[in-house]
Amino acid sequence: MSYSPMIFRTVGVLCLSFLFVACNKDEFEKTQKELAEINVELRAAKNARNALNLKERELKKLITNLERTQKKEREVENELNEVAEYHQELKSAIEYITALTEKWKVATRKSLIGENIGLVRLSDKTLAGAKIVELDEEKVVLIYSGGQGAFELAELPEAMRKRLLHEPTILLEGKIVK
Repeated sequence: MSYSPMIFRTVGVLCLSFLFVACNKDEFEKTQKELAEINVELRAAKNARNALNLKERELKKLITNLERTQKKEREVENELNEVAEYHQELKSAIEYITALTEKWKVATRKSLIGENIGLVRLSDKTLAGAKIVELDEEKVVLIYSGGQGAFELAELPEAMRKRLLHEPTILLEGKIVK
């Protein structure tokens, strides 16, 4: 039997093809395995990127909220400064009015010294021909037909207090006992 060289060549090519396919099959499987690993890493990277994008959106929201909060803090601080300035102005005005009121009260009391008030009925006695000798925030010193004495303003009848002392002055002092 004689084989033609063509057959030998064909058989040789087939053998080489099988050998090549066999070698490539291992290489192909290795490449597929590497490709699968790369796909897993790619999915992990995409998931990480998505997580980072979510974190970035959350951070942007936090930054926006922080900026709003800081703006509100500045507004509140400005309002507090305005209130503090107003408070200081009120305090100064109150001090000024208090000083004027004190001068007015002293002048009012001085103007009443020497005034004849006539008959004074107290809870325990009656004073005739009473005249004011001294007057301060809490007491009045009277000279009367039976002598001289110091009396608490609260002891005087209401009508007498109103007649002798300017009632708003006493009310400002908070000294009236009812």
